[in-house]
Amino acid sequence: MPCTEPVSRKRPGCPSSSTARDSCPEVADPGQRDLDRDGLGDACDVDDDGDGVADAADGCPEDADPEQQDTDGDGAGDACDVDDDGDGLVDDDGDGLVDDDGDGLEDADEARDGPAAGGH
Repeated sequence: MPCTEPVSRKRPGCPSSSTARDSCPEVADPGQRDLDRDGLGDACDVDDDGDGVADAADGCPEDADPEQQDTDGDGAGDACDVDDDGDGLVDDDGDGLVDDDGDGLEDADEARDGPAAGGH
């Protein structure tokens, strides 16, 4: 029996990788990637990041983000959007809310309301 058939059974003379359980037995998935480590390979997992939101409806299918916030409404969730406030500047802290001048007001709010918003 060749080492490639089936991968879930240990056979003498086969490399140890052939003893691993196939995480997606019905779909060809040579990499056996399982992002959320739920035992179901990404090739057949409907929720790769394990956040409870199916990939088809997930704004960030590879970043767990159960809230699915999309501040700028561009379809990319804030968890994976490099400019999630939509001001044209790359966010540097990862939260998507940029305050480049350090005044405590988000740049997007200042652009909309002016720098005097909030008493500053």
